[in-house]
Amino acid sequence: MMQLFKTVTPIPGRTYAIHPYSDKEHASGNGADVAVTVEGSNVCIRLWEGTTFQKWECVEKNGWLGFICRASTASPTGAYLGFNVYEVLVCTAQNQDKWEDFSVVLHDDGCAWQMRKDDHLAYVGMVNANELKMLRDRTTKWGFTEWV
Repeated sequence: MMQLFKTVTPIPGRTYAIHPYSDKEHASGNGADVAVTVEGSNVCIRLWEGTTFQKWECVEKNGWLGFICRASTASPTGAYLGFNVYEVLVCTAQNQDKWEDFSVVLHDDGCAWQMRKDDHLAYVGMVNANELKMLRDRTTKWGFTEWV
């Protein structure tokens, strides 16, 4: 079973589990035990099970990263991760447009995961287990663990 700890900078063409950052050497247990998952088109944090609903394909368009979940029920080929009118993350788009553009910056304590919002970037953060949202401040440190 893949362990969710540490992190890498996502590279287009590879697939990742996205999860709250955990440094195995300093965390209790065996690293992160939850990951970003899709339920229908809703994006949530759920117990790590290693399912296709927790696999995010990294792509790139015009210098921006995008993430596709092929298991999303929004279409037969999956959907792009983006945000809705309430700035809540959803997985419904069929194309990568401005609402599906991401930036990931690696730090010593996990990644700063941001989305393009108009003319600036907003952080992706957990509001609760059922809602990820665009936020002004970095409240969540993220990890990207590559599926191999």
